[in-house]
Amino acid sequence: MKEKTGGGGKNQPYDEQNGQYGKALTTKEKLEQAKRIYGDDYEDSESDTIKLPDETLPRSLSAKWANYDILAPDGTVAHYQEGSKLHHKEVIAGKDHKRKIDDIERVSKLFPDSSPDDIQKVKAIGTVIMENGEILEAEIHWYQAGSERDEHKIKRYL
Repeated sequence: MKEKTGGGGKNQPYDEQNGQYGKALTTKEKLEQAKRIYGDDYEDSESDTIKLPDETLPRSLSAKWANYDILAPDGTVAHYQEGSKLHHKEVIAGKDHKRKIDDIERVSKLFPDSSPDDIQKVKAIGTVIMENGEILEAEIHWYQAGSERDEHKIKRYL
């Protein structure tokens, strides 16, 4: 395993046999490699998340996908830009995650047909349209149980 300059100009673990960055490494090896590259104070924050596939939003609303209200930090409401992509999706608490949802009693009322054990807190990067028409990239958090989603919030603008 060698280090090779990847995207962004940083050295990254590179497996010459399969031509991929870090794919052949175990989690422990990835952490050790990252510490060698970035220093001993590197924290493996990625291990606490569960990656989800990117999602392209439809260009028009349908029964399958609703354009949810997204609460902005200033109290206004934004919406997802139709045809854009939700990317870098991760489960950050709940089902299949070691971290539990802090206010599960309140959140479980949002999904009365689902068990509290089936609810996940998810974050992603997406394009939103603000009430004033401004289009921004933002980190968005929401709760989901199966295909149902609720309580979308902008955590920060990018």
